[in-house]
Amino acid sequence: MGRLRHEDVRERTINALMQRHAVDLTMADIMARRAHMLYSATRDGWQLRKTDRELLKWAAHSHEIGMTISHKHYHRHSAYLLRNADLPGFSQEEQEQLALLAAAQRGKLEDALWTSVSSGERPRLLRLVTIIRLALVFKYVEQLETLPDFVIQAKSHSLRLAFPAGWLDQHPLTARELQLEKAVLARQGLTLKIR
Repeated sequence: MGRLRHEDVRERTINALMQRHAVDLTMADIMARRAHMLYSATRDGWQLRKTDRELLKWAAHSHEIGMTISHKHYHRHSAYLLRNADLPGFSQEEQEQLALLAAAQRGKLEDALWTSVSSGERPRLLRLVTIIRLALVFKYVEQLETLPDFVIQAKSHSLRLAFPAGWLDQHPLTARELQLEKAVLARQGLTLKIR
């Protein structure tokens, strides 16, 4: 109903969820900005939808809600809460996709993660998972400084990130995280190229 009156109940639902679980608003905003930047850069190459941008924003804002339960494996707790909470305005499919993005934001991408995903939806959701995972990597850079301008090129089964000369050498922890992401995504059939 709210969508017909230009009011999206889902925004209020996510805001209430963030408040209830004492989400760090600064971190959530950084995640959302990073996810939006990556979405904008990959939208055409990966043929992402406008609704994917909204899904990424909600996932970014709610990615840490599981921390109220435990810091260890918080992404699993976030996924559980998103899958099982009463979220007004969200369809069951949207809740499942939010839960998938939360569960897949870090760690290994186990086969069990994809069991409820149709084969036609898997490529799109893998691309959204990639965006969320990279937003998480870049979230910690912004605490200290802003990210440099870098090139992002998305093709069907690949993503290329080209950083300014020497930037990755000056940021070895980020470089290491990107190498780990490269290995995780390769197992899912997506090539991450970093230079």
